[in-house]
Amino acid sequence: MRRSCIIEKRIKAVRNKKQSTLTLPAVEGGWQRWECIPDGAAVLLDEKHEDLPESTCVGLPSHCVVTIPLRLPVASAEVYRDAALLELETLGLLDGDGTTSQFDILVVEEAAEHAYVAVHCLMAGELDIPEAAAHARFDVACRHWEVDKDQDVIGVCREHGQWVLLFFMRGELILSELCGASHEGLGVNLDLMIDQLSMRGFDFHPSIVQVLGVGCPSEAVDSIGKNFAMEVLMDQAMSPKVPEEMLHIEPLEATAIKAKEHRQKRLKSIGVSVAAVYLMGGLLIGVLMLMQHVDLKNKQAELERYLPGWQENEAHFELWSELDDLVTPEWPLALYAATVSSLDGLKGIEFDEVMARPRFIEIRGSAARASDLNVFKQKLRVEPMFEEYDWLLGQPKKSSKTQRWEFKFRAQAKQL
Repeated sequence: MRRSCIIEKRIKAVRNKKQSTLTLPAVEGGWQRWECIPDGAAVLLDEKHEDLPESTCVGLPSHCVVTIPLRLPVASAEVYRDAALLELETLGLLDGDGTTSQFDILVVEEAAEHAYVAVHCLMAGELDIPEAAAHARFDVACRHWEVDKDQDVIGVCREHGQWVLLFFMRGELILSELCGASHEGLGVNLDLMIDQLSMRGFDFHPSIVQVLGVGCPSEAVDSIGKNFAMEVLMDQAMSPKVPEEMLHIEPLEATAIKAKEHRQKRLKSIGVSVAAVYLMGGLLIGVLMLMQHVDLKNKQAELERYLPGWQENEAHFELWSELDDLVTPEWPLALYAATVSSLDGLKGIEFDEVMARPRFIEIRGSAARASDLNVFKQKLRVEPMFEEYDWLLGQPKKSSKTQRWEFKFRAQAKQL
């Protein structure tokens, strides 16, 4: 009772200030939701949610993000990105079209002769993102727990029933490793991971092990200390904080949800604009007809004649839902808009003809590079508007005259 009263008072104090909510993976499954304020205070609001709730920030579990440490001879943002792309390609984390499923690079240390960086890459399809959480900012969950920035630290946490080993340098996460449901293998995994850091050129010498998060099984702490032969720090009262520099990563599921919402808003805007033009046209016609009548009696007669029709139109415009039968995936304008939006970031593709009619679309055009068409094909396949369509994507042919790759793609709605 006393603990619950203290938490209730802290919640009321927090709510008097600017609030943000933070969702982190719970120890044995589900999600914990915290309420934070800028001065760093945090209150655990909900012990466990089965599904990811609506939040300002979401800390993704370690199995959703691959963290790769890199030591580079030159401190340059361009070098960092090129090295990260090469490493991701070597590990098979790049898509077939040469793009990644979202990654970011954080600088750990920059010196005259070297630079330490950490590459954080999202694993596609590892997490179900509901619409309620699609607009949150995303990061790795363990980066929300503070560690000592003056020394190398080994972190241990338990997320969704799995033990995780974490390696921090200068307070920044450089490597993580899933160790299974039992804590007995933590010591073995620790030796392997330190050897991996050494082979990558990292001078990593930890002196403490810090248990991160709340709700970690207390009986496992003694075993962790014996495995590591180091001082183990555990604070069940610790609270998370939003990192000063959050990762710029976003699950593909969240990106798709926001893109769908944007398309729906755009289509509604088009519908409202068409209705507004129609309304203004009706008003203008009415005014012009009234101005043609000089006699007041004739004007009144004209008004009485048009008044019933105007009232009928006015009631009609209040029922915006009547547009719903038009604004569907079978609407040619919607098919055309989805096709054009798939060209974002592809400057080398030009359309010669786009033929759209209900349940059918055909695209003819050319591209400067065949690789651009591969990217365009993939975007068409994952476009939500075309989920119920079968694509016939013919092989492009290079024109000897223009030296461009000519193509013809066609899609037909699946039979019900």
